[in-house]
Amino acid sequence: ASGRGWTNAEFMITAATSLATVTLQVGVPLTEHLLAGEWEYFRVFASEGDEELAITLTPLSGDPDMYVSTEVRAPNETHHTWASTRLGDDTVVISEDDPNFVAGAYYVGVTAFSNTSFTISASTRGQVLLVPGRPQRMRLGADSWQQFTFSAPVNASGLTFTVTPAFGDPDLYVTADGTTPDAQHYDWKAARSGGDTLSVTTSDPHWCPPPCQYNVGVYAWAASNFSVVAVVERDGEARCGASAMDLEGGTVVYAAVGANKTKCFRLAVDAPDLPLTLAVTPFSGRVRVTAGFGRRGEDARRGVQAMTVSGSTGGSLTLQPACEQGGGESASFGACALHIKVACLDDTDSTVSLAAFQTSTAGAISLVPGRPQYGALPAGGWTYFTFVASDAQSPSARVPLTLSLMPVFGDPNMYIRNDGVTPSLTSHQWESSAAGGGPPPPPPLCERL
Repeated sequence: ASGRGWTNAEFMITAATSLATVTLQVGVPLTEHLLAGEWEYFRVFASEGDEELAITLTPLSGDPDMYVSTEVRAPNETHHTWASTRLGDDTVVISEDDPNFVAGAYYVGVTAFSNTSFTISASTRGQVLLVPGRPQRMRLGADSWQQFTFSAPVNASGLTFTVTPAFGDPDLYVTADGTTPDAQHYDWKAARSGGDTLSVTTSDPHWCPPPCQYNVGVYAWAASNFSVVAVVERDGEARCGASAMDLEGGTVVYAAVGANKTKCFRLAVDAPDLPLTLAVTPFSGRVRVTAGFGRRGEDARRGVQAMTVSGSTGGSLTLQPACEQGGGESASFGACALHIKVACLDDTDSTVSLAAFQTSTAGAISLVPGRPQYGALPAGGWTYFTFVASDAQSPSARVPLTLSLMPVFGDPNMYIRNDGVTPSLTSHQWESSAAGGGPPPPPPLCERL
């Protein structure tokens, strides 16, 4: 094996067979791929004095599950001490108050319910390293902080930091002077309700000439589940390449696109024979969205479609994977990606949200609290959404939840369940089927999580 750096680089390299156990470094995420039914094993060490150990799976696509043990070297469904098997991201938090907490080795078994790409990371309330373009999902209690670090490469001309909540309201604070950011001390701040994004360019007075380390603090004023990602921008680079942000299947991402600029995204293709859906919701300005398929490190080369969306209407694309056989690329899992470019068509900034998913792995879009989400359906068609309610102040409370369906045209109907079962015409707990959409009467009471 050999490594070559086209620019100055720092990296970790690991060799392991399918039977080996991979050792995780605390605070350093690792990206892996599994086919449905496969297993991979990891271990991580907790030290004396650690108050807790948190192990997090962030699915970029598919649905991985996690089992943890200090006694079994290959934990599984029947032999484990801790487990997380929810749909979407999984987190196991082991505090020093847990009777099974030890200073020593923890073994982690990860299995794929469906074909999956994911990152796995372990943290002990210290800083977590952000990898360019890779979302890192975390959970925080109310009035809590999580610190991250990001190293800007020498050819960076700008950086974008984005935090996307599944629930709660996380805020972003960033410094470039080596200090830890907080609510009173920061160089940049983004603290809107819902998701936040902030961009740093060479014209900014606090810009740190790369190579440079940025410290990123995320504060949760209420219990929050969120992903945070850092993306590098490079002037004069014709293709997206390393400037693309990996999407989590079904997760809505908020993006601010500078005047006459372009932002890039990609989603791993799990199954080459099932369609993907891309939905874009504009909030300001006009953007041109182009999507197609190609190898992970390249731009779209096949099956390319495009649409223009503006602040008055959203848009969606349904794309059939066009993954090339041979020529260095296989249509098998992990070899192909959906590449998305969002180009601002105006002389002022544009803001949009976008979500993409493949039917086989994440058949629902996760709604962001308070943020509209565009959708489109043919007559007789279905699309699915999920929403997670949470409140750290009274976790057992039952509170009203309003879901509003506002048609741009046509007459969509809405059906809701909160028991984990997919709703249908004949199987639902609440519905809104009046002409013209609207909220379902009465509003459901949601158990807070």
